[in-house]
Amino acid sequence: MRRGWWVGVLLVAVGCDLDGLTGNPTPDGGAVDGGGPLPDGGGVGGDAGAGGDAARSPCVGGPQRYCDDFDDRTTPGSSLWTADARNGGAIVIDKLDAVSRPSSLLATLDAPDPNPGGAHLTATVPLPGTKARVEMQVRLTTDSLAPAQACRFFQISGGGVFAFELGAGAVSLHMVVPRAGQPPLDQLVALAPFPLQRWVKLVAEVTFDAAAGAVFVSADGKTLYDMKGITTQGPGASASFAVAIGADGIGRCSARFDDVLVF
Repeated sequence: MRRGWWVGVLLVAVGCDLDGLTGNPTPDGGAVDGGGPLPDGGGVGGDAGAGGDAARSPCVGGPQRYCDDFDDRTTPGSSLWTADARNGGAIVIDKLDAVSRPSSLLATLDAPDPNPGGAHLTATVPLPGTKARVEMQVRLTTDSLAPAQACRFFQISGGGVFAFELGAGAVSLHMVVPRAGQPPLDQLVALAPFPLQRWVKLVAEVTFDAAAGAVFVSADGKTLYDMKGITTQGPGASASFAVAIGADGIGRCSARFDDVLVF
C-alpha cells in the first residue's frame, strides 16, 4: 500500500493510504539533500505562464500572514519550515528557474520500490477562525509513475487532510476526514485541466466545519473544484492547520515551488 504523509493533526484512519508525520516550526536546519535533482525542463527566471514579472516578489507588503519566495537563503529549512528528505528524496533551494528571482524550492523524488521516499517542508500556523487559504506558484514534472502511484506535492490539514497528488500525468485532490466510530470519509477528485511542465498559480482554500465546510481550488484563475456544505473537520480537531509542500510517494517526480502565501 502506498504511504503518504500529513502534518499538524494526527488522524487514525483505518484503510487510508496516509500515515502520520508531524512537522512543527524549528530554527533553520541547514541543507537537506537525499539525492540529486531530477531534470524538470525548467528555464531560467520563469516564463509567461508564471503570472507576472519574474523579478518581483509578492512577499513585500500585502494582506498575507506569511509569505516565502525562497530568495533569502541557500538551504530549504527556516524559522517556520521544517525540511525533511529521505529514501530517494531531495529538497534544495535552486536558482535555475523561479517566478520571482533568484530562487525557488525544488523537491525531487526517485524512490526505490517498495520503500517510499519523501522530500518536503512542513509548517504549522495558527488558524484564526475556520478558514485556511494558501496561494503558491508550482511547476510539476512526473516520470515513470505507475497508475497506482502518486507524488503528493502539497497538503493542508486541520481536522481533515486535503492533499494534492500528481500521478500518471494528472493532478488530484485527496480528501480524508475522520468520523467518530466510522471509517473516514475518503475521496479522490480529479483536478483538470492542471498544466504540467510549466509554472501554475495554485489557490487552495478550506473552511473547516463538521457539516458546513467548503473546499475551493483554482489553477491560473480557473476554478477546478468548488464544493460547499460538506464535512471537512472530524471530531476533536486542533485549532491549528498545517501547510506542507514537497514531493512524497513512490516513483519519480519533481515539484518546484515559489511565492508561497498563507492567508
